Amino acid sequence: MLAILIPCGLTTALRDGHGRCDQRLSRGLGPKTSLLALGYAGWAAGQLEAEIRANGWLICEAEFDLVFSPDNGAKWAAALASIGVDPTLLSGQAGRA
Repeated sequence: MLAILIPCGLTTALRDGHGRCDQRLSRGLGPKTSLLALGYAGWAAGQLEAEIRANGWLICEAEFDLVFSPDNGAKWAAALASIGVDPTLLSGQAGRA
């Protein structure tokens, strides 16, 4: 799994203190660049934090070009490269030596 840290300049909330983001975007009042991503992930309370602490996620910074690049197919590899990870060296197997 790969997570991207969203810096303070990017909002991830529908309501950010200035009204509903979707309404502002529809009136042309939102940020110059935006990305709408729909999906669902269900975690129990504290589960995601526990997975991150257990190194179950690779985490990188949310660089503008990475988040807003039109080449969605290349984002995964670019995110991994940004933290120095070669995807060919990742394994789907887990265990202990």
